[in-house]
Amino acid sequence: MILLQLQGEKLLFEIFFDLLNMISLFLSGPTSDLFSEIHLNELQKLEKLLETSECEKGQLTSVLKDQRDHFDKLKGDLTTYKVNFPYLHPRSLKLKN
Repeated sequence: MILLQLQGEKLLFEIFFDLLNMISLFLSGPTSDLFSEIHLNELQKLEKLLETSECEKGQLTSVLKDQRDHFDKLKGDLTTYKVNFPYLHPRSLKLKN
């Protein structure tokens, strides 16, 4: 009777360890490859997003530079206008005469 009980326990342990080995193989096999592939796909999406963001940043930097140049030109034109305004205003012409 004790011998049968020991053999039954041994069989249960063998089944338990076989089950653990199968779970271990399952987790290290295609499933881990699937997770690696998912992470790789997410990484590739993020890299594309980064490239797109850098391209947009370059375009915005160019637009900003153009706008600053335009602003500086208008600022210079305004300064020139302020300097020449007294000579162009009709009232100032009457005062000079």
